[in-house]
Amino acid sequence: MSLRANRVGEAISQKVRDCFVAWFRYGLRPTQPTAPRNDGYSSKGMTDMPSILFKITVSSWLVTLMFAIQSCTPTRIEPATTIASPSPASPTLDSSTQISPVTPTLFVEMPQCTETAVPPTITEVQPSQVTAGGEITVIGTGGFTQDSCGGFNESARFFKLYLDHESVNDLLCYIHLCEVKIVLSDTIGSGVHCLSLEKDTCEIEFQVVQK
Repeated sequence: MSLRANRVGEAISQKVRDCFVAWFRYGLRPTQPTAPRNDGYSSKGMTDMPSILFKITVSSWLVTLMFAIQSCTPTRIEPATTIASPSPASPTLDSSTQISPVTPTLFVEMPQCTETAVPPTITEVQPSQVTAGGEITVIGTGGFTQDSCGGFNESARFFKLYLDHESVNDLLCYIHLCEVKIVLSDTIGSGVHCLSLEKDTCEIEFQVVQK
């Protein structure tokens, strides 16, 4: 709509300018000589003054109209053209796609350690002489495991204790120390008796005396 009004205003302004030029170029020429006057004066070369005043008035009106049209005609402003640069392509993910977090895993190669059992050993019997029905204390060392990498397992362990090749109690070993208390039977005979951690062997001897 504004473009059409702009074109109409330009056309009217051009017409006004053409009329203005025509009036000043041709309208102010002297008129043709008229018939001789009766007062004895010649009218040759005279100009019709009322006609000149009329033309000047019309020309002024045309100039005013031209400026009014030009001032009222809307100026067309061309919209600025913006060229959007393409954004760098980014990968799109489907909303249904589940992404699992990646947890870094540190692999440390551990050396292969071979365990070796250190069996207990009876080192002492207290007292070394006892009567029938009395109590003795068996003391020993060992009873843990050691690996080839230098590690130790010294947790509590139990080992069978044999008196004269018969199981009488369990020897408790903990942190290199082994110990157990045994109450002898009233019917045990006097003499030398054998203690061991394996059947049919004798590791240490003690003596039972008569009361």
